[in-house]
Amino acid sequence: MKDVIQPSGQDESNTSQEQALQQLASELRRPPQSLSAFSHLSTEQLTWLSTQVAKVCANEDEKLNKALHQAIPWLLRPLLLRRLVKSPASRRSS
Repeated sequence: MKDVIQPSGQDESNTSQEQALQQLASELRRPPQSLSAFSHLSTEQLTWLSTQVAKVCANEDEKLNKALHQAIPWLLRPLLLRRLVKSPASRRSS
């Protein structure tokens, strides 16, 4: 069998595209195989998409935190928020 030799630029492009796809998969908390439909996108497009996903996630986190802050009565906030912050870390360590 003949080995197909790719130009070095194309190989580097594929590597950076794979890295961008891996980053997007980690941000979406999905296996990279599930994002195979995005493999035709360029590295720049994947980077842009990853940036947009990060912005949307940050907005959603901010909205959720604001709603949680408004839902908890002000006298109970320090107690409940301290427990909420500690509980995810304690769950991971146990």
